[in-house]
Amino acid sequence: MTMCRIQILMLAMGAAIAFCPYSHAASESKLSQKPIPLQTEAYALFAVEDIQDYEALLMKLKAGAENAESPAGRVWQFLSPDLREEFLSIEGGGELERVVKYRMINGLNAVLRYPTFYDSASFSSVELPEELKAELESGLEGLGPVDATARNRELLRLSFPDEILESQVRPFPKRPRTLRIFGDDFLNHGNLQEGFKIPTGAVWQPSLFVFGTLRTAWQYEATGNRLPPITDVAGPPIQRGEAKVEELVTRLDLFFNLALTPTERLVLGLRPFDHNGNFNGYRWQTPNIVNKEDWYLRGDADVDQLFFEGDFGELFPGLDKNDTGVVDFGFSVGRQPFFFQEGIMISDNVDALGITRNNLLIGAAANIRSTFVWGWDELHRGVGVNNRKRDSAHLFALFNSIDFPKTTVDLDLAYINDDVTTRYLNNGAILREGGDQVNVGLSFVQRIGHINTAFRFNISERTSSADTIHSDSGQVFLAEASWTPPYGYDLVYSTLFVANDHYQSVARDPSTGGPLGRVGILFASPGIGFVGSPIENTTDHDSAGGAIGYQKFFDEQRKQVILELGGRTDFDGSDRGRLGIMARYQQAFKTRYVWSVDAYYVQREALDEKKGIRTEFVVQF
Repeated sequence: MTMCRIQILMLAMGAAIAFCPYSHAASESKLSQKPIPLQTEAYALFAVEDIQDYEALLMKLKAGAENAESPAGRVWQFLSPDLREEFLSIEGGGELERVVKYRMINGLNAVLRYPTFYDSASFSSVELPEELKAELESGLEGLGPVDATARNRELLRLSFPDEILESQVRPFPKRPRTLRIFGDDFLNHGNLQEGFKIPTGAVWQPSLFVFGTLRTAWQYEATGNRLPPITDVAGPPIQRGEAKVEELVTRLDLFFNLALTPTERLVLGLRPFDHNGNFNGYRWQTPNIVNKEDWYLRGDADVDQLFFEGDFGELFPGLDKNDTGVVDFGFSVGRQPFFFQEGIMISDNVDALGITRNNLLIGAAANIRSTFVWGWDELHRGVGVNNRKRDSAHLFALFNSIDFPKTTVDLDLAYINDDVTTRYLNNGAILREGGDQVNVGLSFVQRIGHINTAFRFNISERTSSADTIHSDSGQVFLAEASWTPPYGYDLVYSTLFVANDHYQSVARDPSTGGPLGRVGILFASPGIGFVGSPIENTTDHDSAGGAIGYQKFFDEQRKQVILELGGRTDFDGSDRGRLGIMARYQQAFKTRYVWSVDAYYVQREALDEKKGIRTEFVVQF
């Protein structure tokens, strides 16, 4: 056994159970003693430590009982009668009891919530910023309740500067404005449109929104693979050296969301800058062409997603006039995304019909959700170059999620029916494609003590007699764990996987990579350009491995650094051992922009090392 393989086995044993850092990084451990800084209304209200002189403030408030047209008098008018009576009974000159301080805080916070609290005559002696004064004089009824409360708090702080401090809690960031074409605002306050009644009896209030993600990445990778020499020339073969990739590529995921009701909507999704795993951009080098600079335009106008989803009970309210829930079945039909077992079983956009029953209560389960799916088109089977759309494939699946008091269990069953076909390649090779397959996925997600854990078992079984590249038998196991150290938000995570035989997913989009992308950032495919995952994320060999990493947060979670060590080894004697290290820096700008930088190095058995660097800028709208 080579040294690299020994290192990888030691890593896999030490990794134990694991966690995916980029999907659960914001989870908060019960061990953390630091208050969460982003709170919805906390910054707009008074906390006990915000009042630096309770006695002086109490005396000023009591004086307001005699002078109505003053800041103290205005506050006095809005205090509850019981609190005013209690304040009048308190003599000055002594330390207030703790319970009185809490009652004062609660009483003042109740006052802050009145949007009509401000009165220009009462606060004429207070010097206010022009912007705040304009908002107060125009009325706070047009603002949301949190914003209105925050304005009143600032008004009182300026009125009693010696007694009240600025809020010590960071305000909740404003939600980015939604790109609305027409209709009601998304998750905003104000009046709703009247709408219209459709023949089924449901009332529709159409609103059209546009949202999406624009990604632009520059990436360079020295693959460590040697290009075959050029032999069709006069003289000796021309040696071409190492295959490298350097490219500037772009991906746009664009969505149009037609919301008809809170439960019914029509979604159109486009990806105009890529096609079948190839992306628009400029490439200096590719694995197949060396020192060939050129623009590559690979976009298309194909529909990536187009589906309608809703609830039968809401769409046909007359079928259940007493609202007993007998027809409360959710449904979706059209080209829609499927992502089950965290992408291990299926990660693809499929033309399908799905019917869901939620809120089922059986035994000790707090909730059961069950979904039946029939998919008839746009199923992509295989991984990498063999990942192709199969027109003859049909999917039948039953996806179940069960919430117990301490554990969530997912049990997913899928059967794909597909004709076996033969394809002849230019080099004379023959590929047998398609074939039937059954997949079963079982996962358990829970906390064990202070550790977040997940265990995932997935099985694929080829049911066709023919041996094809798209159907196969195998098993894969993932164990995940994460822990937030005390007094902070950092994350320690680890991953262990074991794959047996040749596990095959039900369906995978060409840009998603293999089933092991969840193991860590070393195994995750970027999903843009020629560059794939630093370490192979396929399950086509008996193998084991894992990853362990640390995610460090800075600047109130606006910046983060991830450092990860990971590897894998195969047990079939193919010398495919891998051991790598990767660092990632991410930073958020405003509320729509994220910039990241990745650097990695991978040592490989029987091959040269792989190394790369990439940077990406993301715009969310």
